[in-house]
Amino acid sequence: MSKNTAIKIEPGMVFLVPVKGSDPAVGVVARFVDPAVLGYFFEPKTANHTGPEVWKLRAKDAIWIVRHGPLAIESGEWPIVGAIQDWDLSEWPIPPLVLWHKYFDRYFLKHYDEELRLIREEPVSERRIRSSKAEDGSAGAGYVSTRLERILQNGLEF
Repeated sequence: MSKNTAIKIEPGMVFLVPVKGSDPAVGVVARFVDPAVLGYFFEPKTANHTGPEVWKLRAKDAIWIVRHGPLAIESGEWPIVGAIQDWDLSEWPIPPLVLWHKYFDRYFLKHYDEELRLIREEPVSERRIRSSKAEDGSAGAGYVSTRLERILQNGLEF
């Protein structure tokens, strides 16, 4: 894709993420407030990359949720393959996102508003985060692809 071509990122867009050793994972833009995207990610088998399977993706079936940057979508590195029909923002919530903080040597749950502004954060036990599929950070394309590779091989671990 040409650098002069601007891709307008919008909630409900469906895109593909190359994953080493696998078919591409499927991503959905749940929120976009430059420079952050809240993405829901799905196993490669959940869609044939176009058509009805893509349109029927549901938030509850995501294998991972993360706040990440928009550059891979904007550059075409993660190609857009469609959009979810009848997009309903309320069906794609912003869950509390888990962050490991090296300085404090502990996990935190971070809560964001609809504009992806941090509302509050709270320390949490490792046991409490085990049920979460949502991770915080300003993840780049390389991290997202590598993390998806690990999740597909071993499941989600914090």
